[in-house]
Amino acid sequence: PRSPEGTDLRRQGNSKTQLGLFTAYTKEPFMAIYNPASRTGVAHYADSALVPGKKVWSWGTDADGWVRKYLSDNDTTYVELQGGVLRTNSDFDFLEPQQIKRFTEYWIPVHGMDGITRATPDAVLNLQRSNQGVLVQIQANREIGPAHVRLTAGVRPLLDEPLNLT
Repeated sequence: PRSPEGTDLRRQGNSKTQLGLFTAYTKEPFMAIYNPASRTGVAHYADSALVPGKKVWSWGTDADGWVRKYLSDNDTTYVELQGGVLRTNSDFDFLEPQQIKRFTEYWIPVHGMDGITRATPDAVLNLQRSNQGVLVQIQANREIGPAHVRLTAGVRPLLDEPLNLT
């Protein structure tokens, strides 16, 4: 996302004021936030048809002292990631008597990676291309193996490695 002035808002430090980003009914079942300084993040995964709401909220870097004092442990700003069955915070719903709603969501911690490109309950992927080549990082969320990682550029193989992911 970009601000009306063209500022890249993917980095939390670029948002000086409060920022709420919402999306609903996306094709992607995951969303994530990532902190490059600590190489950590969190990903949320859920069926978009059952859990359509996705939200990222930031107080911004110019947040006043009240926000930092009462909403953080160490006087810093932070980002909130929310997912739910309703599309936005303004939406509301009631369960009818005897009505049941079921859904499954996964909150996945990410550590020691240089970004987040894709996330599933099984693994988190970071895939980046640069002038030096291609960076492929996989964080397995469970033991997966034997596995085979295959990366291609069209039909040309770039990587073809058997491995066990733990």
